[in-house]
Amino acid sequence: MLNIISILFISIILPNFGFLLILFSCANWWLKKDDWEYINIKIRSKESILSNSIKLPKDIFNKFSIFLRRERNYCAFLIAYIIFILLVDLGLGISYYFIILKTNNITDSLVLFALIGFPILTIIAIIETTFDLLKINKNKKIIDDWVIQNGKLPQWNKQIEKPLNYEQLKNIILYEDLELKVPIFKKSKIHFYTKKIKSTNKDFIKDNKIDIPKLLYFLLFDYDSGIQINNVTYSKEYFLYFIGEFLDNDFSRQ
Repeated sequence: MLNIISILFISIILPNFGFLLILFSCANWWLKKDDWEYINIKIRSKESILSNSIKLPKDIFNKFSIFLRRERNYCAFLIAYIIFILLVDLGLGISYYFIILKTNNITDSLVLFALIGFPILTIIAIIETTFDLLKINKNKKIIDDWVIQNGKLPQWNKQIEKPLNYEQLKNIILYEDLELKVPIFKKSKIHFYTKKIKSTNKDFIKDNKIDIPKLLYFLLFDYDSGIQINNVTYSKEYFLYFIGEFLDNDFSRQ
């Protein structure tokens, strides 16, 4: 019986634990390292956009919804998977515990220790993933409220004065390679969210046509944090004016 449980532990729990670690690590690197920071930066544009009565197209909010739905589904799957492995592990652990009472074998003791230690690690993973779900729900509420407030706004009526050297920023964003830096903490000179974009790899330009919703989505930032493009800091007026210029227009790339 001991050998059977040991074999089950080695063949079921350990591979699943390894897969869980890989899945969790990849998700944190792929989903969170980039997208989480990016989405939070964009959500923080809500106050500036609404305070300037800028009415955004519905397509922009669909992009938020797609991201949040993907993250929520991933977290739900991860929690369900962890709970399943946890229950299997607990079943083996309980069986092993009652059997090992009759032995003093050190190998059996190590296996029992592993069976007890694994649930502790999975509980930590469940707690962290649960916090992620709470963040997702919080962001969803922010977006839902934004959609409601956005629907109450009249059509865009440009009221922002054109900033000095605005055309230079516009040309960089539309036609040149750019490096975007947004401080994770306001006015921080150390901790930046950084994104490099080649002129040939801008998702808001396709077949020499500018996709307005995608461009407007790109232009959503935490405007009060001190945004840098190609190491030049721009105030929020530049980006708000940029958004206003494209709201009711469709431009072809020259």
